[in-house]
Order: sequence, then structure tokens, then C-alpha cells
Amino acid sequence: MALAVLGVGVNVHQTRDQLPVDTATSLALCGAVDPSREVILADFLAEVATRHRQWIAGGDQLAALVDDYRAVCATIGREVDIHIPDGGLVHGVVDAVDDDGRLVLTSAGGRTVYSAGDVVHARLRPA
Repeated sequence: MALAVLGVGVNVHQTRDQLPVDTATSLALCGAVDPSREVILADFLAEVATRHRQWIAGGDQLAALVDDYRAVCATIGREVDIHIPDGGLVHGVVDAVDDDGRLVLTSAGGRTVYSAGDVVHARLRPA
């Protein structure tokens, strides 16, 4: 049995000064008019359930799920730091997500796949 851990956070009503970092935003700041946490949660859980059914079905449905993920994955092509579970840190560029959902990273050490770790996108520093 495979295990996946999913952590998600959504800033709903926060103002600019309430956000934890300069690059964060909230639905309210993006123009959502009185966003309902209940509606957001219900829609999110419905989508997770749909995607879970694709995963469990396997075959063509799983392939479609993987393709959909790759199409919107903001990490592919990005320079990142991966904080791996043993305490190490690897810096490189994410080339792809393989068919098993692992990040394919090219770094000074070569090309490696990672299935666990905290991924931090490198951000351009303002001039």
C-alpha cells in the first residue's frame, strides 16, 4: 500500500500585512469577493476525491492524472533547494516529474530522483 501525505494551506481573508512573507497572497487580495472557507473546502475536497479515483483506477486514468499534474507543476524547470530527510541539502534544476511522481533533479552531483524532501523554489532577489 502506498502512502501519501498532503499538506495544504490557503490564505483566504488575509490582508497584505497579515501574510507571512512578501511573496504570499490571499484570495481576498486576488479579488475574491467574500470567499467562503466552507465552499473552498468543499470544492477542494471534491477535486481531491476526483483525483484520488483517477489514481486508484490506474491505467489511462492514472496517466491522465500524471499528465495533468505535469502540465501545471510550477516546479518543473525551476531552480530549487531540496531539504532531504537525512538532513542534507541538494541544489539544482528540476527537469521533470517521473511516472512515479518523483522529482528529477540535475545538480552538481548529476541527475537524481527524489521522492521525499521539502522543496524550496529559488527566487530572484530584487535589484
